[in-house]
Amino acid sequence: MGANSVREESSEEEKVWEIEPHEVLPGQQNVYIVEKYLAIGKFAKVTQCTKIGSTEKVAVKAMKKHLRWLAKAEARTMRKLKDFDPDKTNLIRFTEFLEYNMHGCLAFELLDISIYDLLNSTGNKPLNLYEIQSIAQQVIVAVDTLNSIGLSHSEMKPNSIMFVNRKEEPLRVKLIDLSLACNVSGLRLGIKMQPIGYRAPEVMLGIKLTNTVDMWSLGCIMALMYLGQNLLPHEYTIAKGSKPHPYSDEIIIFEDMVRLHHEKMNNTEYEDTEPFLNFLKQMLSVDPQERITPKKALQHCFIATTKLNPDHLSNSEEDEQKKISSSPNEQDALCKLHF
Repeated sequence: MGANSVREESSEEEKVWEIEPHEVLPGQQNVYIVEKYLAIGKFAKVTQCTKIGSTEKVAVKAMKKHLRWLAKAEARTMRKLKDFDPDKTNLIRFTEFLEYNMHGCLAFELLDISIYDLLNSTGNKPLNLYEIQSIAQQVIVAVDTLNSIGLSHSEMKPNSIMFVNRKEEPLRVKLIDLSLACNVSGLRLGIKMQPIGYRAPEVMLGIKLTNTVDMWSLGCIMALMYLGQNLLPHEYTIAKGSKPHPYSDEIIIFEDMVRLHHEKMNNTEYEDTEPFLNFLKQMLSVDPQERITPKKALQHCFIATTKLNPDHLSNSEEDEQKKISSSPNEQDALCKLHF
């Protein structure tokens, strides 16, 4: 299923949202009372709700009426992940699917803000490398989990990565929004998917896709966190009769990224810069066959050996770090690629 499967509203009726604050949403497992809107997107609204009979807060995502099938598709994906621990795989915890006033709704754990929200609130101030490393490692674990059941996220963007609790666990994140998760290798050639600024070259060129489309998107998000600005344009126009210009390695000048990062941060992180740039080059390899896979990414020296500030790690993150086992020779080999 690709992003172009989602169509625009076909009537005024479909534009009406029939879920408002103070309404009661009955599910099979719980009953929820709507408190407020958390986010309003093109295809869905996310509300903060309280489980009746308790004080537990949850997030309920309500799809537009004509997109009930999309909500059901996301519920199917989440059920495929039921045997995985969401706190170890860094995927959002799913509670149940319900329908209300013809809206397909999904109940999830309540998270904090997204990467997009964080950057927006700080005036797009770049993150430190240890922050980027910690966030990237967790997201790669989530992507690797999806790949293990034959799925790709296929719609990853800064809004798709959310902090669990910025006050208690400043760097703990989870991957959300699996409504368009699919086995990309089975999609027809030329299908449109992924937001433009995070869209892999093979998607743009209409050639065969692999699970590494998500690694390209994550590479773009890591560059965004490092630079405080987008690496690639988020809009493009194509003259009539012309073809899209293919990506080339020369488009991304990695050394200029270092200069721009240090100008904005006014600090030095040179000892970790080379492994980071090496890792980013492998994430953003134009050839999907050469692009680093999630499993290899977890062994890369930037992810596996960079020392993190222990004050920013939860116990579960420390456990995940201990699970990453690769010999120094393997790490060195990965870091020497493309250098």
